[in-house]
Amino acid sequence: MSGERVPSARAYRNPGAHRAAEPQDQVAVPVGDASAGAARRGSVSAGASSRLAEHLVPRSRSTAVGTALPAPRASLPVPRPPTPAQQQQIEKRAKKQAAIAAGQTVDDAMAYFEGFDALCARGLITAENEQRTLSTAFRWAERGIAAFGSLTELQRNGDDGQKSFVTLYQKRAAIATALARSLPPLPAEEAYALSARMLKARSEPVDLPALDSDLHAYLGQVDLAAKAIEPYIRASSEVMEKLGNTAHLKAYAGLIEVLKSAVLTLTKLRMRAFDLHKEQICTLGNRMVVAEGMRGTEILRETVAMLTCAVNLSDSVAIDLLQDARIPRQQTLASRMENGALLLREHAEAFIGLASRHFDAEAGAAQPDILEFARQLAVAIGALAQQCDAVLEAPKLSRANAKLLEGTTLLGQPTGHDVPALSLDDVEDSLVPQAPEASASAPSPRRSSAGKARKTAGRQAAQDAGSVPSAPALSLRQAAVLELAQERLKAFPAPKLARLRGPGDLLTLGESLQKDISVISAAMEQRSEPLSAARQMRRTLDGWFGAPGQWRARREQLEAAGIVGTPSVAQALVALDERIAAIDGLHRSVDAIGADRVKTFPYPDLKHVSHLLATATDAKASGPGVRVGAPRKLPSPGDPDDRHGTLFEVKLDTGKLADGRPAPALYVHLHAKSPITAEACRTVPFEALDAFHVKTADQRGKGATWELLNDALHSVHRGVLDTEVLKALQHRMARG
Repeated sequence: MSGERVPSARAYRNPGAHRAAEPQDQVAVPVGDASAGAARRGSVSAGASSRLAEHLVPRSRSTAVGTALPAPRASLPVPRPPTPAQQQQIEKRAKKQAAIAAGQTVDDAMAYFEGFDALCARGLITAENEQRTLSTAFRWAERGIAAFGSLTELQRNGDDGQKSFVTLYQKRAAIATALARSLPPLPAEEAYALSARMLKARSEPVDLPALDSDLHAYLGQVDLAAKAIEPYIRASSEVMEKLGNTAHLKAYAGLIEVLKSAVLTLTKLRMRAFDLHKEQICTLGNRMVVAEGMRGTEILRETVAMLTCAVNLSDSVAIDLLQDARIPRQQTLASRMENGALLLREHAEAFIGLASRHFDAEAGAAQPDILEFARQLAVAIGALAQQCDAVLEAPKLSRANAKLLEGTTLLGQPTGHDVPALSLDDVEDSLVPQAPEASASAPSPRRSSAGKARKTAGRQAAQDAGSVPSAPALSLRQAAVLELAQERLKAFPAPKLARLRGPGDLLTLGESLQKDISVISAAMEQRSEPLSAARQMRRTLDGWFGAPGQWRARREQLEAAGIVGTPSVAQALVALDERIAAIDGLHRSVDAIGADRVKTFPYPDLKHVSHLLATATDAKASGPGVRVGAPRKLPSPGDPDDRHGTLFEVKLDTGKLADGRPAPALYVHLHAKSPITAEACRTVPFEALDAFHVKTADQRGKGATWELLNDALHSVHRGVLDTEVLKALQHRMARG
C-alpha cells in the first residue's frame, strides 16, 4: 500500500471510523440479507488485531548510524558504489522494512474485518449500499493477501500469521460468492441484435459506420464484464488451493461451507467467461463475413467453422463436471474439450492466413477498422482457449476431502455418485498396510491381513522345515510384506510388449488385454495436445499394469524385511525385478512418443518449450533435449539503427526424433517494448516485452499483418510460465 495512508488497527475497533479509513468508499459492512450472510457464514472470526507487525522491530538510530554507508568524499562527483557486504546489508534492511509494512497491512486488514463482522452481525447496512460495501471488503482482503508475500517465515508461521492467512482467504472467497450473485446479466440482446443486422447486411445495404459504432460499444461492455469476474475467479480458485486440505478442514469450523460455495461460484463464473468469449467470437465472426472483400468461400468456411467450435466448447454440462474440484477428472469429456480447443485453433490459424493476405493487398490496406475487428476476433479466440486450459487443468480435491464437501454440482449432478472405483495404486499404504490389496482375479471374500499373514507364516515354516539348510521362520510382519508382494504380482498382468513404437501399439496392447480403449483412443487423436496425450498414456499403463512407484515400494518393503535369503522371497524379488523392468520399458517408450509429438506438433506453445527444456538428455536416442541458439535481430518498423530493434528471434534445435531423423526446429520471438540489442535479450526482463511466443518454421516470415493477428491469438497466454521459460532460454542461449 505504498503511497497510501494505512489506517490503524484501533480505528477499526470503532465503527464510526470507517469513513476515515476508506476515503473513497462508504461504510464497508454488508447487509444482513442472504448475500451478506454468505460473506460471513462459516468464516473464521477476525477477532482482535493479529499484530504481525510487532514481530519485527526497526533498528535503533544508533545501530542504523553505525552501519550506514560512508558519505562520499567531497572530491568525488559520484558516490562510491557499495561493497558486496554493504549491498547485502542494504537489501537485508529493505526486506525487513518491507516485512514490517506488510505485517502492518495484514494487521489493518484483520482489524477491518473485526469491525466488518461486528457491524454485519448488527445489520446496520441497508440494501442500497450492499454492493459498495462488499466491494470495499473484497479490496481489503486482496490487500491483506497480497502482503503475505513480503512477510518473514516467523510472521507467516506464527499463530497470528496462520489465523490471518485462513481468515483473509476465507473472507475473500465468501465475499466473491456474494458479489457473483449480483453480477449484471450478459448483454445477450445486444449481441443478437447486432448479429441480425450483420446478417441483413449480406443481402441489402445497411449503415455500416453506425453498425461498427454499435459493435465497438458492445465489445467494450463485454471486455468490462470479462475483466470484472477475473478477481472473483481468482478468489474462488485460490481458496481451494490454499485451504482445501485435511489439516485446514479439520481445524476451522465453517470452512467446509465456504469451500462448497467457492466450488459452485468458480463453476458459475467459468461458464460466464465461456459465454462472454463465445458471444465475442460469434459477433466478430459475423462482422468478418460481411466485410467488403472478405466474402470468399474459403474465409466464409473458416469463419463458420470457428463459430461452430466456439459454440461446441461452451458446453455447460462438460464445464460443470470438469471444473468441480470434488469430481475426479472425466477423461472422455476432457479429451473432447481438448480436441475441440485444438480444432478451434486450427481454424483460427487458417483464418489468420487468409485474412492477412487480404489485408496485405491494396483493397484490404484501406480497411483499418476491419483489421482491428479481426485482431479482436483473434484475441477472443485465444481467451476462449485459455478458459478451456483452465478447466482442463482444474485442481481436484483428494477423495477424502471431496467426501467432506459432498453435495451437488452447479447443474445438480451429485458429486458422491458414479465415482470410479479406487484402483490398487490409489491407496496410499504404509510399510505394512492394515489390509492387503485386492486381487483382480480373486473374487472371493477378503481374509484379514493378520489371518493371511498367519497362514503365510505357517506355510513358509512348513516349507522351511523340510529344506536343508533350514531358513528362519517368518514373523507375522514379514509374512504380511511377502503376501502383499505376491498379491500384487497376481493382481496385474505382465506386459506382453517390451516397448511401444507408437500410439497404435498401446491400443493393440489394450485390445489384447480386452480393455476398454475408447478413452485412450480419443486422447491420442492426431490433433490431441501432445503433453496431455502422453499423460493419459501413462495413466492407462498404470491402470493396466500398476504404477512403477508402487512396484518399487513393494520391492523395497520386501528387501527391507530382512528375509532376502528365504526361497519364496527370492522368487518374489526376481518376479518384481522383471515386472519393474518391463513396465519401465513401456514408460520410456511413452516418453519417446510424447517427445516426438511435442517436437512435431503444428501449434507449439510455451508449455511445449518448457517441456523440451526440462527433458533429460538421452544420449543414446536423441542427444540433448534442445539446444538454444543465440538471439538474432530481425528487421522491424522504427528501428533506430542496425544494432537496436524491437524484434528478435532465438532458434531452438530440438535434436532428433526417436527413429533418428532430425526434428524440425522451433523459433522463439521476443518483441521488446523499446529498442534493445540482441545481446540485451540475454537479460531483458519479461516485463520489458510486448510479446513472447514460439513458432514453427512454416509460421515464420508471413508478413506484418499475419504477425499482428497471430500475436493477438496468443496474447492472452501470459503468466508465470512465460517468465520461467524466458529465464530458462536466457540461461542456455548460445554465444553469437
